[in-house]
Amino acid sequence: MSAAPPLDRGTARLTWLYIVALSAVALLSISGQFLVQRALRQQTSDSTIVNIAGRQRMLSQKLTKEALASKQASTPTERARWHQAMRGTLQLWQQSHQGLQQGDPELHLPAGSNSPVIAAQFARLQPIFDDMVTAAESLLKTSEPAQQTQPLNRLLQREPEFLAAMDAVVFQFDREARARVTRLQRIEWFLLGSTILVLACEGWLVFRPAVEQIRRAGRELFESRRQLQIAKEAAESANEQKTRFLANISHELRNPLHAILGNAELALSMVQSRDQQQFIETIVDSGNSLRALVDELLDLACLQEGKLRVHPAPFDLRALAERCLAMLRPTADRQQLQLTAELPASPLVVLGDSLRVQQIMLNLLGNALKFTRQGSVRLCITQSDDRSAVRIEVSDTGPGIPPELQQTIFDAFTQGDTRSDREHAGVGLGLAICQGLIELMNGRIRCESELGVGSRFIVDLPLAAVTLSAPVAKVEAIKETSSVARRILVAEDDPVNRKLIADFLRTLGHDTRIAADGHEALALHQAAPFDLGLLDWNMPQLDGLELARRIRQRERGEHLPRVPLIAISAAGIVADNQQAQEAGIDLVLSKPVGLDQLRAVLESFLHIPSLDSTDVPATSAPALDDRWSQPLARMQGKRELFRDVARTFLDQLPAQIRKLTDEADRHDFRELARTAHLLCGQLATFDATDLIAAAEQLEAAADAHDASRCRDLATQIAGGTAELQHSLQQAIAQL
Repeated sequence: MSAAPPLDRGTARLTWLYIVALSAVALLSISGQFLVQRALRQQTSDSTIVNIAGRQRMLSQKLTKEALASKQASTPTERARWHQAMRGTLQLWQQSHQGLQQGDPELHLPAGSNSPVIAAQFARLQPIFDDMVTAAESLLKTSEPAQQTQPLNRLLQREPEFLAAMDAVVFQFDREARARVTRLQRIEWFLLGSTILVLACEGWLVFRPAVEQIRRAGRELFESRRQLQIAKEAAESANEQKTRFLANISHELRNPLHAILGNAELALSMVQSRDQQQFIETIVDSGNSLRALVDELLDLACLQEGKLRVHPAPFDLRALAERCLAMLRPTADRQQLQLTAELPASPLVVLGDSLRVQQIMLNLLGNALKFTRQGSVRLCITQSDDRSAVRIEVSDTGPGIPPELQQTIFDAFTQGDTRSDREHAGVGLGLAICQGLIELMNGRIRCESELGVGSRFIVDLPLAAVTLSAPVAKVEAIKETSSVARRILVAEDDPVNRKLIADFLRTLGHDTRIAADGHEALALHQAAPFDLGLLDWNMPQLDGLELARRIRQRERGEHLPRVPLIAISAAGIVADNQQAQEAGIDLVLSKPVGLDQLRAVLESFLHIPSLDSTDVPATSAPALDDRWSQPLARMQGKRELFRDVARTFLDQLPAQIRKLTDEADRHDFRELARTAHLLCGQLATFDATDLIAAAEQLEAAADAHDASRCRDLATQIAGGTAELQHSLQQAIAQL
């Protein structure tokens, strides 16, 4: 724990003055309280003394009256009664007289409290008192009236003298008591004034400078916060610029990299020399590694900018895991490692982004294989009891991760092995991207590792199970059963995606009605009923949301059965699920839509087996570039379908690019945004992520009416699509 910073001289001085002032106030308060308590006790004592002194006068008079009554008593009994009363009065009178001078606890009279004046008065009074006591005692000793005359006369003679002297004593007691009260009042006023003075000095010497110091500190703090805010904004701006630079340079790297790989693969098919083939294979392998790094940089940039989106759709997680294992098994065999799995016994169809889940799974398995020298790597997939989530575990028998690095391995550009001479290559982006993707899907990842034993990465994802119909064997008899074929309405303004979806549906054996816009789709709906609708989210004039509203309105008005409506959004569109539900849409899919994904959706909503009419055995056709593996996988490896869709796209692309650049030059921002959006959907079919990002930025720039940015992005897209055209033409030539 860090020590507190030392106080400056001003603060130390204020602290010292504050302590002194508080001590003075405390001392004055204690003194005042002490004097008040003392005054209360003194007043009580003075009251008692004055009362007893006054009572002495009354007792002297009472003693005289009792003596007269005793002398005049007619019977011995009466005389004895008066004598008894005289004894009590005499005893109390003597006790009080003694207590007033020397103190008496019984009478609550303090000792030694008399002033010299009172002591002198008592000294003058003492002979009178003694003479009266002697006379009274003489009266009590005789019962003969003749013998009582002389003592009684002496008592009567001395009584006025005693009263006069006692009055002087009482008055002096009272005078001194009032003097003490006055003196205490003066002291209290002095203490009050001193307290007020100390408080005033404290306010002037302590609080006023303290307030000024607080104000100054507040101003300095405000200025410091302002400077920190400026620095924070500058750092964020620099980070954004770094991220944009990272994305832009990655885009720029991909274009020449694709050209290098494409030409290298062409050269590989043309050379005959084995040495030359090895050289070119080295170029291809290195290029593929570099492309993987560029793809990781692009994913990281998109995650940091918040541009990466998940596109949930039903998919078979078990089949996806098997594909990942098949892709990595050659690597495991080459390293003599066991690659095992514990998967669900039956297909596990869940709702999620299969592409991102596959990316996470491949990354974790690839890391485990890379860092494990001997032993095994294991994949385990389990489902939660309520079927609302899945857990993916990847464990290995590698070297393990030190505890101090287990919290940092998910940071970008961080690896478990931080030595400069580390054995394994890489820049440390894989786990950072995995964590970003997992958090994007509202999941979480954690690591458990022990040095020398191995590591285990546990991923929890909220992938809810989707209930589908039971699998049905694909036999020829099904194809002839028209009862399972369904009429599907497709509303799609993009000809490339329109052809792709139509071919998918024909492949699945369904009757398809195609509409190029919302009005045409509405007319087809009014002409004949259909079983399910696939509606593009963003169409001109009548978009997918409004089309869904009108279809639902017609169903309610004419009491028609409710049919499922599926919206399809472009890669850059973030669908508003609440808005979609209010419009009557049952599910939102994101482009590109694969054949497996579409099959799962139809089975889920229509509860029928699909009629795949093109189940053909795999052929020994030459392998395509890895960049087409995902698009081809979405088409179930149907090369003819890939070729037809690619040709349709290439036929449309030149006109699209000319339209794009012309609208950017004319500042036709509305049409430019629409063209860019349309191009996003087309590019998504071929996983052209760099061009998709540029098209999304162009659409945003057009919405913002940023003419300069629009021209730059249009030029960038035109250059990028040239390389895409070349690669697609090469792929078509190989099919």
